[in-house]
Amino acid sequence: MDKLQAMLTKISRKLVWLEFRLAALMAVGVTLLILLNIVTRYFGAALYWVDELAIYAMVWMTFLGASAALHYQGFRVWTPSTSQST
Repeated sequence: MDKLQAMLTKISRKLVWLEFRLAALMAVGVTLLILLNIVTRYFGAALYWVDELAIYAMVWMTFLGASAALHYQGFRVWTPSTSQST
């Protein structure tokens, strides 16, 4: 059982490494797509599909980042309360 757990831990670490890299790549991609959109609109030849592609890249970046943060237990939850404790 220890070999199986060690193997799964190793696979999990490699997947998290890949998720971080893909999320970073998506962040760079979103930045470049928005810059491309600004430049093409300035010259009057707007590419309308760039907006959609940037949105999809940002959604995937969020999913990949959340998955990697979950692996490292990086989530903090804060819930505002309307009742006051005395």
